[in-house]
Amino acid sequence: MTKLRPVTLSATLLAALALTGCSDPEWVSVYDNCISTMTTQSEEIKASSGDNAMAKSMGNMALSLGMAACETIKTTCEDDPDSKGCRAMVDSYSREQK
Repeated sequence: MTKLRPVTLSATLLAALALTGCSDPEWVSVYDNCISTMTTQSEEIKASSGDNAMAKSMGNMALSLGMAACETIKTTCEDDPDSKGCRAMVDSYSREQK
């Protein structure tokens, strides 16, 4: 059996990482897009509501619910990115954005 020297092993690992691109998992971009979308939509609701306190309150509530959904994606996918739950949320969000 051939023993790999640490230098050879390190070079092999670096080459493998370079080939894979070391990109973020798909759920990270879904999470980032979710946060961005929720923030933008909330700001639009608040801006269009003028002095209407009820509309502003509804905008804040929608933002809270949306952010909770985004955080659910993050928490579920951080724990197990290959889980059925993570995959379902990523696929659902991706379909909604098309």
